Formats: sequence, structure tokens, C-alpha cells
Amino acid sequence: MRAFISLRRSGSKQSPCDSQSRSLLERARELERKNRLIRAKYQQDAKYARLHKRLLEKKDPTEDERKLFAALSDLKREADERLAKNSQLLNTEAFAEQELQRLVIEQLKNVHHLPLNPENARAINRLLMKEYLAEFHGEHPA
Repeated sequence: MRAFISLRRSGSKQSPCDSQSRSLLERARELERKNRLIRAKYQQDAKYARLHKRLLEKKDPTEDERKLFAALSDLKREADERLAKNSQLLNTEAFAEQELQRLVIEQLKNVHHLPLNPENARAINRLLMKEYLAEFHGEHPA
């Protein structure tokens, strides 16, 4: 972000580039602030922060951020418990995908009553599996 900070000489006039750079820097800072707030909601778990953002962008299965947060928080708790009990679960991707799919449906549809259909359930599961596998293989920090 420091690359966006422009150094000005005292007494010099502000150019349009300076105001554009400042505007871009302000937007970047605001986006980072919002990202930190979302990560904090999920106990700094970036997987769920990214999932939260993607689902809100799509407004699928809901555009209600509170409902989405409640559902994803419970899903996170259940998935983390399941993975803690069986740390080798992610070694068998097909089985892990099946287990996570079951948890997605259970939490989002059955517990939180979000409008989940087979298509968006699979899409959510794919996003979640991608996140868990990337973390498991060391591509994203835990």
C-alpha cells in the first residue's frame, strides 16, 4: 500500500494524479478494514472470510449478512470439529467432499433454513473444499 503514497514538495500544487492516488489508497484501506472485520467474525479464519465474501457477492443462498454469518459460523464449528476428530479426512478428497456436502446441507438448509438447492449447495461445497484443500496442502496459511 505504501506504493500509493505520494510525496509532495511543500508549496506544490496538487495534480489530478495525486487526488486519484489518494482516492485509490482510501478505497484500498477501506477494503482492507472490511476484510479484517470479516476475518475477525470467523476467529481470523480466512477460509470462511473468503467464502462469506463470495456468497454475499452472489447473493446466494441469501443476501442477509447476519443469516449468512450465523450459518457459516455453525458450519465452521461443525467442520472444524469433524476435521479435529479425523485429521486424515482431507487425505481422501472424495470422502471429505461428501462429508462437507452433508454439513453444508445440514447447517445451511436444515438448521438455518436458507434457500438451498442442489446447484448452490454444490457450488458452496466446491468453494469450501477448495479452501480446505489449499490450507491442507499449505497453499494458504491456517
